[in-house]
Amino acid sequence: MNTQLVNYGLAEEQSDIRAHVSVAGKCVYVYPTQCGLRAIETGFYPRRDAKTGEIVTAVGYLVPPAAIRQCRLVGVPDHIMAQAEFSETDTPTDKGAKAVRIVCWLLRSGLFPLWTEPGMVEDADLQINGVDITVHLKTRIQVKCDWRCGDGDGCTGNLFLQVAECNPFNWH
Repeated sequence: MNTQLVNYGLAEEQSDIRAHVSVAGKCVYVYPTQCGLRAIETGFYPRRDAKTGEIVTAVGYLVPPAAIRQCRLVGVPDHIMAQAEFSETDTPTDKGAKAVRIVCWLLRSGLFPLWTEPGMVEDADLQINGVDITVHLKTRIQVKCDWRCGDGDGCTGNLFLQVAECNPFNWH
């Protein structure tokens, strides 16, 4: 059984944006990864262990969404949350896959916030042909199922910003 915690989370991943799916809150909290790192680096937020039974499987910081610069709240319609069929007995892998499906739905629906660098077109011929702004986007998104994160009934008031984990049960 692997119970050795290794550094894994905001500082090690190569994401540009993080999305925490709150099943209890029926919403997703989205922020630039660097903004989450900066919130942790302030030293204001408590470090906590996450356990499966008696085994510490992750370590992270409890940070209120409002304390993360540029954090956006995106509501998930009831019918979409119901289609995901989340269950507290799901494995972490299944919860994560369901959370990814929620974020994919938000992306396809145009509801997911993306931070971009628009470029104003100066070329008159392009402007005449109907191009005023160009946006080049290559964004990597990390999705977390953070079951009770955020605000609302049954929620913790915080996001769990993970910095270490282990996989004692070999979940894939």
